[in-house]
Amino acid sequence: MRTFLLLVFLLFTSAGCCVPRTVPAENGQCFEEKKFEAAALENRYLALEFLPESMGRISSIRYRPSGKELLSPYKAVILRGNPLFEPVRDNGCGIRELLWGVTMTGASIPVATESQTRESITFSSGYYGNTNFGLKRHVRLLPDSLIIETSLEIRNNGGTPASYSVWLNLLPATPAVPVIPAAAKRPARGRGERWVPPCDTIFSGLPGEASVSPAQCWAGAVLEGGSLVWACEAPSAEFEPDGFFYSWQGNTQSGKVCTFEPVFGSRRLPPGGTQRHDYRILVFPGLSGLRTVLGDCGVDAALEPSHAEVKISAASPQKPQEWELFLDGSSRQVSLGGIQIPALDAGGTFEFRKPVPRDLPRGEYRLLLRSGGRSRELTGCRLVIK
Repeated sequence: MRTFLLLVFLLFTSAGCCVPRTVPAENGQCFEEKKFEAAALENRYLALEFLPESMGRISSIRYRPSGKELLSPYKAVILRGNPLFEPVRDNGCGIRELLWGVTMTGASIPVATESQTRESITFSSGYYGNTNFGLKRHVRLLPDSLIIETSLEIRNNGGTPASYSVWLNLLPATPAVPVIPAAAKRPARGRGERWVPPCDTIFSGLPGEASVSPAQCWAGAVLEGGSLVWACEAPSAEFEPDGFFYSWQGNTQSGKVCTFEPVFGSRRLPPGGTQRHDYRILVFPGLSGLRTVLGDCGVDAALEPSHAEVKISAASPQKPQEWELFLDGSSRQVSLGGIQIPALDAGGTFEFRKPVPRDLPRGEYRLLLRSGGRSRELTGCRLVIK
């Protein structure tokens, strides 16, 4: 289905027109491109567009310093010519919440705009996607930052208990390379190939559908050119007890599509019951990969037998701070030393290198960062000493 929707709307990808364009269909009918009124938020770094007529989805995130678009363009068409029903079809692009395990017959229907300020916008729907679940979404673009915060309230408006999982359905701009921290030895629920690596690593998708268990609570994409990464992060509790990352990969006429889609853990609500969910989007200029998210900073790294290299990108202004880099082995931890991180503006970067001791005992070592009592593994950075 996803492939079909993407291919239908490639008809309009190269239109470049400001007026509706039609393409012949069957039985005297035709596809006409649908235009939407957009709501907008922006700060000095990011410009966002929302479509209240299409689930309130984020249809565009533009990194203003370079003009780079983070999302695949959203397209929709109306099938004209049927006097009884003229359905709207779309290509599923943008960012929206779906409900995994729930049949949604209205995946592109309007939502109400409850309020909007310079920094935030709130949408609501009593029966989201023609389901018995209501949804309220509050999105805030933090000032002087590259961070988009989203909070959801899900309500069971049906008459019986019901289960769901929040599914963050998103398509990054193409071409892009997903960076998904996949956990070792833990098969995921989901669909497609349930990929299980022998050790925690960065997963970049497989042809078709794939699902992995999360090694960390974020996933992202490296955009074309390798100098801009964006990621979606949620509290670890959102992935309990059975959350996972879903990925779809395929070739279309507009290029290779690769997704990274967090699916939160299962929830069950009684009639009238509500549940809050939170996640955020962070943009990291200057990175060509992502190994972890520590606070508001994205971190890329490489580990060689002789040294470790680390690059940091800040999604919000950072005060000077001290980090520690260390190796974690099966029997011991080896500190590679502390690092004084200078003050960084939003979008600022900092790089450093630390030597690896030559006399390490045999074994396998993971690379970790520690800051302010928090430790994060730099997923996929491993060293084997034989």
